[in-house]
Amino acid sequence: MLTLKKPLLRITRGQSQFPLRAIDQKRFLIGAGSSCHLLLTHAKIPMIFALVQPTDEGCTIEAYHPVPPMLVNGEKKRTAELLSGDQLTIGPYEFEFLVKETEHTLRAVDGETVDEVKAEEAEQPEFNSIIPDVPSRLAELSAEELVDRIARELNLIEELGDYDDPPMSQTPRKTA
Repeated sequence: MLTLKKPLLRITRGQSQFPLRAIDQKRFLIGAGSSCHLLLTHAKIPMIFALVQPTDEGCTIEAYHPVPPMLVNGEKKRTAELLSGDQLTIGPYEFEFLVKETEHTLRAVDGETVDEVKAEEAEQPEFNSIIPDVPSRLAELSAEELVDRIARELNLIEELGDYDDPPMSQTPRKTA
């Protein structure tokens, strides 16, 4: 099990069909521009007003513009650390910052748990036991050994390339 902290903004003043907004980007933009993750349509809001970035305990927020003033818990700020329960005001909009803890069981794509995948990987032979002549660092090779290795790999690529190319009869033709 893994406990994740999901930062959210709850819109407490301002119209919205979706009053809870997950801060699910490393760089979450707030503003009037269409590229913003949280779109505020008031005339006084700049195209990109603020940047929100998740941290371990909450999020940091930085206002790029002084107008309208950004208030965090009633205090005018340009940058602030948001913690769960903090109140944020931008122009006519008000938000409550929340951090929701959710429990997840990690699963691989095919439905196996991470522990099952790790156990399966542990049973696989080590890469160096399959190809024992691979040095742990290429810096250990001499120039001559590097050139030989590159030549062998280029030959292998050329041989494999013949298998990847589709037959000419199956190549689609452009028509006017």
